[in-house]
Amino acid sequence: MVKISGNVMSSDNQPLVGVTVIVEGTVLGTTTGLDGDYTLSVPAGSVVTFSLLGYETKKFSLLGYETKK
Repeated sequence: MVKISGNVMSSDNQPLVGVTVIVEGTVLGTTTGLDGDYTLSVPAGSVVTFSLLGYETKKFSLLGYETKK
């Protein structure tokens, strides 16, 4: 498993609260907090989906990303 974390922000640099962050094809997921923060442990090479009602859903592949040591 690889730990990922970050902040989800709007186009006007405001934190987005309640964004669903889920590993595609699994039940692994979380939602963003009050500051748009999220942390999630995911299998290496996963596709992570970010979605929120009223916004375009975004998918990011972790294939090829290196883990920080």
